Amino acid sequence: MYENILIATDGSEYAVRAAEVAIELAKKMEAGLLVLSVIDSGVLRDFCHEPETDRRRVERDMRLAAEGNVEYVVKLGEEAGVEMKGHVLAGRPNIEIVNLANREGVDLIILGKHRRQNLGRIMRGDVAARLLEDTDCSVLVVV
Repeated sequence: MYENILIATDGSEYAVRAAEVAIELAKKMEAGLLVLSVIDSGVLRDFCHEPETDRRRVERDMRLAAEGNVEYVVKLGEEAGVEMKGHVLAGRPNIEIVNLANREGVDLIILGKHRRQNLGRIMRGDVAARLLEDTDCSVLVVV
């Protein structure tokens, strides 16, 4: 059914649960699995009036966190016997997710519910809602 799955992760407990679901699906369907963590440029813009050293530190910390998130999910996949490729990109999360999905021919995007918001709020205003508008593939939100 699905041949190429993309899991977007931010390291949250919901993202880890989504990664577990993605790995299980990929294993059952013998699908390829991509792991993506996005360094949100919107968050970095919040530091535009801070000293350069502070901005660089924040960006470095965000990159290290994103790399750690990807490494963690890749390790989970490898332990389950699923072949995976990891990516860390910088930009707007919904745009980077859609761009990678299009480049790699992804037919399913999986992500976790964001924070402790209810599903109605997710569908109105965050990455999942934007993905539904901007992508032609299926999107699974794991709660």
